[in-house]
Amino acid sequence: MPQFFTNESLDQCSSVKSVRNNLAQSCKSFFATSLHLAQSQFRLGKKPIFAFMSNNDILRTLRYTFHFHDYKMSEIFALGGVQLFAEEIAHWLKKEDEPEFKKLYDKDLAAFLNGLIIHNRGKKDDQIPVAEKSLNNNGILRKLKIALNFKDEDMLELFALRSFRLSKHELSAFFRNPSQPQYRECKDQVLRNFLMGLQMKFRPKEEM
Repeated sequence: MPQFFTNESLDQCSSVKSVRNNLAQSCKSFFATSLHLAQSQFRLGKKPIFAFMSNNDILRTLRYTFHFHDYKMSEIFALGGVQLFAEEIAHWLKKEDEPEFKKLYDKDLAAFLNGLIIHNRGKKDDQIPVAEKSLNNNGILRKLKIALNFKDEDMLELFALRSFRLSKHELSAFFRNPSQPQYRECKDQVLRNFLMGLQMKFRPKEEM
């Protein structure tokens, strides 16, 4: 019977198997640690840094960061072309597990951000921009940059407050046209760190 496997090839197979086992064990350990961290943050009432960021989360964070009272929120929405009572906005500010919670859709968030731009910088050509029906993180980040009249350096400063490393080149990629090869999708983690940086700058711990 011919010998298909030499001692050398058997040693190689054993080595590969060992590497695979070690890799599997490392992955298992990583996910166990991540789950433990997420559970700990949940018990403390915190949302994990890698959790999905909803439109409602964004609206709540901006309202808190800039001390916007209910009627100021209504005013900003109106500037963006949406007339709402404070009571209606309150449903979007509720937590997901509260019975009066209502989901905030892209078009309404876009209207609020457009209103924030007008509130801070005035109307362009005396017109209210049309709110987009679909809005991704790149669009949200761009609107916030315009509303706050931020330069790249201002934004990088906020990321630095969060110890979140991002280069100027990486930041500029979020504002490229999606058809350009340099374009990069803005992930939830990036947007969340930016919003938390805003909160640290405009509403420091002693005010929280």
